[in-house]
Amino acid sequence: MSPWWRLIEDALQAHDPPELEAIPPRRSSVAAIIDFRPAPHVLLMKRVMHERDPWSGHVSLPGGRSEPEDSDLIETAVRETREEVAIDLQQSASLLGRLAPRRATSSGKPHDMDVTPFVFRLEQAVEPIPLEEAEALFWLPLDRAADGELDAEHSFERDQVIHKLPAWEFEGFKVWGMTHRILQNLITVCRSC
Repeated sequence: MSPWWRLIEDALQAHDPPELEAIPPRRSSVAAIIDFRPAPHVLLMKRVMHERDPWSGHVSLPGGRSEPEDSDLIETAVRETREEVAIDLQQSASLLGRLAPRRATSSGKPHDMDVTPFVFRLEQAVEPIPLEEAEALFWLPLDRAADGELDAEHSFERDQVIHKLPAWEFEGFKVWGMTHRILQNLITVCRSC
């Protein structure tokens, strides 16, 4: 039988993700860009430090807030990817599907914004470039994450309580929080097909 990751396209086409019950006033989207050569790797970025960004310094998928000129959330993900990592998804990738939107949080505190993940398959070789909002870029091996090889834990303190979350560690980067949940959801959807 084929590895689970060979079923990503079929799984996403069959997947009907639920919407949030209440749509928040601010919307955003991210792009999970997967290169399948030879096994699935997803592009991640470490965000630059910025005092007004609650996700400053975190590892994330390329993406961001919807702007009035965006026709929809897919266009938001495409625009933000171009602005953050210099990849034109319209030229170099194909859309496989979307995952369920999630309420944005920062260190466990909810924000009045949701994040919709869109999954893209890279169709040609690209050289991502960390632009103004990205300090570094790397390709996370999804099969190794799915198999538990990269499992770790992330701890943070809030209100004098230590909170521990599942994470992945890879080449000095730690993937946790919303990015971990989105990619874990992608793995779950694909394995259930």
